[in-house]
This record gives sequence, structure tokens and C-alpha cells, in this order.
Amino acid sequence: MLYELSFFVMYSVTLLLLLFIVRSFFRGGINGYYFVIPVFIFFYILPSLVDFLTGDVFLGPAYSPAAYEALSDETTTLIYNLYVTITLVLFYFFSQVSRVNSYSDYEIKIKSAFDNLKKYQLFVWVIIFLPFIFAVLSADFSFYLEYTKRIRASANFFQELAAKFSIVSIVLIAILLPERVYRFKKNKNLVYVIVIAILVFFAVLNSYIHGKRSVVALFLFLTIAAFFITKSVTRKTLVKLTLFSSIIFYVFLIMYGKNTQGALGLLELAKELRIDFSRDYSLKFVIYHELLNNESVLPYAGASYLFLLTFFIPREVWDEKPYPYAVYLTNSFFGDFGGSYMYGWGLTTSFVAEAVSNLGFFGLLLFPIFYIYFLIKADKLKVLGLKVLAYLIATLLLLVHPVAIITLILLFLLFLFLSKFRIVINKG
Repeated sequence: MLYELSFFVMYSVTLLLLLFIVRSFFRGGINGYYFVIPVFIFFYILPSLVDFLTGDVFLGPAYSPAAYEALSDETTTLIYNLYVTITLVLFYFFSQVSRVNSYSDYEIKIKSAFDNLKKYQLFVWVIIFLPFIFAVLSADFSFYLEYTKRIRASANFFQELAAKFSIVSIVLIAILLPERVYRFKKNKNLVYVIVIAILVFFAVLNSYIHGKRSVVALFLFLTIAAFFITKSVTRKTLVKLTLFSSIIFYVFLIMYGKNTQGALGLLELAKELRIDFSRDYSLKFVIYHELLNNESVLPYAGASYLFLLTFFIPREVWDEKPYPYAVYLTNSFFGDFGGSYMYGWGLTTSFVAEAVSNLGFFGLLLFPIFYIYFLIKADKLKVLGLKVLAYLIATLLLLVHPVAIITLILLFLLFLFLSKFRIVINKG
């Protein structure tokens, strides 16, 4: 009874919060929770609803008895449902007491923010071009011939750099697009249309260089978010852009082909992509194995955090250097807890799952505390571009572990440093 009730409460709270998001959208208020809450719902709650609607409960990939054991455990699911429900309620509460920025406030700041963006345009454009430059320097174009079947473990140094900087470039392109649209609407200069076309071209190119569909989803989401924050287009146009982007992404998923064979509709597609576009399974996995059965994903507590702090140290210099969290999680799914075998691919995890593996029960507490603190600070940022980056980082940490976006985090810290000391690049 309590098990079934937990689903009812979770879905009821989710529905209320979605209504809150829709209402806030039409009222025009903005803070970080307006982005975090929908993504949290989509990746942590909606998947179980898809299971219910399709009548096929996801119990992990076929190769993982360890996942089946965790995902079929009712106690684990009950704890998970209560935890995400409480987290949503906390997010809702602090979204109400947090600073809400109205569009009238932003209209005063947008021109200034776009003017400030011009000061860094040389730096921004260099980063946008870097993935292509690194791909050329790799001198191995055969690596990029297959989009869906690349052996990432065989990537050389420049190919790894190209993949890392492609994420950063995608972020910057999404931020630049509203700025160029804004200037075109003001000046009606066709040069801005050409620049917009170039930006879209490099968004597609850099997404291809990266090679994962998650980057396409990231670009579409961030572009919509950037237009939403800057009000560069009307609300009606934004709704159309969102619908168009959804159609584009749906077609892209079908064309991508991986794990989508036989999908005959949205529900079937969601079922096929269950492990790729959900994060509930990894959190349930660590709740069951780490907290309820004392089976550690990591070789020792804090191992993946140590890697995060020392990611820049070559493994040749430090043989005992730990590995990224995804490596350990993937091994644990195969039953090798604490193992570090390199499969050439890895399961996608999240900030909260990694926190539980490193910190135990305290990791569950750290997740909402960190988000509440970070979003309070993000909402107080005066530089619009920094605010967008902060919202993006908060959103991405729901979907990946921190080291996966370390380049983006460092870029944010760099821009934060520059803004604090009013350092200007390219005054022309």
C-alpha cells in the first residue's frame, strides 16, 4: 500500500509543479528553478510514468543482474520516490522565496549584457572554431566517418580535446544566437543573418564532432532557455521554436538509429531510449547497493572526487590515480564493484548518484543543499551570460557527473573571475 501510495504522491506533486512552471512561464518570471525543476522531472520521474503507460517496468539492461536486483527492490523504489518528492517540494519552496527576475528587469539589462558580450567576442569565436581545428590536427578523419559507432577509447589527444571543447562551443553558440537575433531585429542588417547561419552551421558541425545525441539535446534546450531569458523573440515565437525543436530532435533520434529500432511512436521511442534519457536507474542502483547492502561502487570513499580534483595530472605521472565515476559505475553494473576495467563506453550518471557513492547518506542531503545554495548565488549574478552558464551547469549536473563538464565549469569560473576584475578582451 505504501509502495503504491508513493507513486501517487510523487506524480501528484509533479503535476502541481508542472502547473507552476507553466503559470510562471506566462507570467514571465525567471530564476534557476524554472530550468532545474522541468529537467529533474523529465529525467527522474517521467521515466517511471513511461514504464506505467507502456506496461513494461525497466529493470536494467540484460547484462546486469546487479541492476535487476536493485531496480526490482520495492524498498529501494519507495525510498527513491519519497526522496525525489521531498526534493521537488524543497525546490518549489525555495523557488518561491528565491529572487525572481521579471522580464521588465531584464529588458533594462539585456542591451548592456549583449554589449558586454561583444567585448569577449574574439575569445568566444576562437572557442567556437576550436573543435574543428582540433579535429583537423588529429590527422585521423576516419575516426569521424562513423557517427554512431565510434570507438571512443581509441580517440587520440586532439580528438579528446575536440570532444571536450565542442560542448563549450555549443554553449557559447546558444548564448550568441539570441544576441544576433536581437541585433538583427534592431538594425535589420543582413550581416547578422549570415552570422546566425554560420553559428547554426558550427552548432551542427561541433555536435557531429562530439558524436553524442545528448549534445544535440543540450544545444536545443540551451538555445530555447537563452531565448527565454533574453526575450529576444516573442513568447508566441518561443512556443513555436520549442515545438519545432522537439520535432527536429524526434526526427534526429529516429535517424540516429541507436536503440530506436522498432519504435512506432513517442511511448515506444521513450521505452527504447529508457537507459539513455533517464537517471532514476543509477540513483536507485546506488541507493540499493551503497546504502542498503554496503556494496561500494568506488574502490574507496572519495575516489571519483579525487579524480575530479586531479583530472589534469597525467596517469603516466601517477599510476594509482583513480578513474572517473562513470567507469566505476559501469563496472558495478557488471557486478565488479570497485573495478576499473575500460569498456570503451560508460553509463551516464549524475551529481547525486556520485555524491551517494562518495558520501553515503550524506550525499542524499548534499544534493538539495548544494542546489539551493548554488541557485541562490546564480540568481544574484549581475552578468546575464554568467547567469545562463550557471543555470546550465546546475541543469547538466542533473544528467552527468561533474568531470564530464569540467571544461564548462572552468569556463564559468574564468568568466566569473574576468567579471569580478572587469577584465575586457577585444575592445574593438
